[in-house]
Formats: sequence, structure tokens, C-alpha cells
Amino acid sequence: MKSVAQVREELTAPGQLFETDEIDIRGVRTRIWKHAPTTLREILDISRGHGDADYLVYDDDRLTFAQHYAHAATFARRLVDDYGIAKGDRVAIAMRNFPEW
Repeated sequence: MKSVAQVREELTAPGQLFETDEIDIRGVRTRIWKHAPTTLREILDISRGHGDADYLVYDDDRLTFAQHYAHAATFARRLVDDYGIAKGDRVAIAMRNFPEW
């Protein structure tokens, strides 16, 4: 059986999905995943590829990846159209940790 260290080494090796790198962030050397999405938009676009598979299950409610993407896109459009949010603006959302939010 492989050790945790061996598995970590394999997963983070050059060319692997979880390959690591170090970059400067505000003058601090920081370890990062080299191939990780850099924006929430990228994460949503990747998750959209799962289509009708379950994204979220809470009690009797189910939401597919496609439905989640549609909800997120609608919310983003409303932030722009109804509230004038533009690139570079910061938005904070405070809410309970429930799917309907």
C-alpha cells in the first residue's frame, strides 16, 4: 500500500492534474496548483460539462450541474443589469448555508 506522501508526490508531479508550483503573491512565495481554475467563471464552465448529473442533493431537492449553471448565470446577469455591477467591483453575499440561497 502506498503512503500518503507517495500518493501526494504522484498527484502533484509535473504534468499531473494537481501539479504544484510556487509564485509570488504580494511578495510572499505561495504554493499553488498549477492547473487550477483562476476564476469562479472557469469553475462554473468546467462544472457545466457534467450536464444533467446531480450537483446538489438536499433532502428531497435535487439540482443538476446544468441547472446550477443556469441559476448562477441568471444571478450574474441580474447583478449587472439590475445593480450595475461591473468588472472589478467587489460583491459580498451573506446568507445561510441552504441550497435555496
